[in-house]
Amino acid sequence: MTATSALGAGPAPAHALTLRVYYEDTDAGGLVYHANYLKFAERARTEMLRSLGFSQRRLGEAEGLGLAVRRCRAEFLAPARLDDALCVETRLTALGAASVALAQTIAREGRPLDEECECRCCRSFTRAYLRHLYMAGEILAARALTEHNLYFYGRLMREAQAAIASGTFTAYAESRLGRLSSVETGSERDEN
Repeated sequence: MTATSALGAGPAPAHALTLRVYYEDTDAGGLVYHANYLKFAERARTEMLRSLGFSQRRLGEAEGLGLAVRRCRAEFLAPARLDDALCVETRLTALGAASVALAQTIAREGRPLDEECECRCCRSFTRAYLRHLYMAGEILAARALTEHNLYFYGRLMREAQAAIASGTFTAYAESRLGRLSSVETGSERDEN
């Protein structure tokens, strides 16, 4: 049974937990030790259940129920560092007779959608907050992302027109396409 049909109409709501990276979470280089991401995910799972009215202690003591992780898959895209604020988003994706499937993402707070962009969306909202709005089905996500896209394409056209006028369009196009394709493949991910 999918989470949508189990919880009623519409997609299952996402739960967001914000937490801070402390010294105890990091290795000697100041990066979050990889196993600690699982601890962050567990805290978020517990808080999501609590927000839905389920206490893990009560489930164990009164109902004799416990939650065990059967499968876990993680992709590390960029490291979190000492003092970073993280947003752990948890979404119920499936609900079975004796199982629960969750999707979780952990992202640094404070990074704009596009660090080079001057649009109101990028100046006002973090990636984590935009993702939360999108996953929660909030109309503000569509509005902010549309505003960003319009600003991006307007800037792209102005740059292209200037390159055409100066006779440097071929070099501009190669440079711009190189930047866009490296972002798509993740080869220029922010490591800070």
